[in-house]
Amino acid sequence: MTQWEASLQKRMNDYKHFCKRCIKVSDPEDIHQARVTGRKLKSILQFLGVKKKHPVLVRIKRIHKLLNIIREADVFIEAFEKREKKNKAYKEMVKKVTKKRRSFQKELQSQMPSIMNADLFHDWEQFLSKELAFYVLTLEKDKRLNEYEQRFSYKIDTYHKAVKTYGKQHSKSIEALHKVRIQSKSLRYIYKELSDMMDQNFNSEKEYYKKIQTQFGAINDVQDWLSKVKQYKNKLNASQKDIGHVKKKLKIQLKEMIENVDLPRPNN
Repeated sequence: MTQWEASLQKRMNDYKHFCKRCIKVSDPEDIHQARVTGRKLKSILQFLGVKKKHPVLVRIKRIHKLLNIIREADVFIEAFEKREKKNKAYKEMVKKVTKKRRSFQKELQSQMPSIMNADLFHDWEQFLSKELAFYVLTLEKDKRLNEYEQRFSYKIDTYHKAVKTYGKQHSKSIEALHKVRIQSKSLRYIYKELSDMMDQNFNSEKEYYKKIQTQFGAINDVQDWLSKVKQYKNKLNASQKDIGHVKKKLKIQLKEMIENVDLPRPNN
């Protein structure tokens, strides 16, 4: 109980710190850290069996929604700034997304204080003092991990079936791959938290899921970039030739990344 409470409280303290910094300043790293910390907190609470509609998880989800759109914009801006000398369309896209990011930041500054407030911390204190013991004492760790692993295996099987039926480039296969990534992210965070709290070495598990998350996260990023180019294509001060070149490059990059996916089943 002491380990669980101390670990969860540290996560919440870090979350509070980074979220408050996101309100005061517009630093991409603070946005990133707040988003990651919130995901870790959410993952371990759900692993314990806390329901999705729990007041604390509901607020974390609302905060994540605000952080997510800013983080996606930051990743886009960083990637396209490295390419903007190659093509005017890249520079124009950076301008558009930077302007949109400022509006997202204002929305976060407006809404965050009403979400991360005294009510959240009251709910959190109530959870630690009155609910946590039930979840920890009834947790069958190995059984719960096995459930997560089985869920992950099922998502991998679903992906392979979609590939066999439709091919790697089909939207159903890509959607199935996205679900594998989401599950791998949860497992990575869970194994990290359990390693920190218990005298067990989960390094191989952490690295396995990190590798999957990183690889398929890159695919998700390129999909987002392509979507943004399509969204702004008629609003850019750039020739259709330049815009078409950017779209073509991204499509080729995305196709190659998806084609190179090598997702062995866990028992292999």
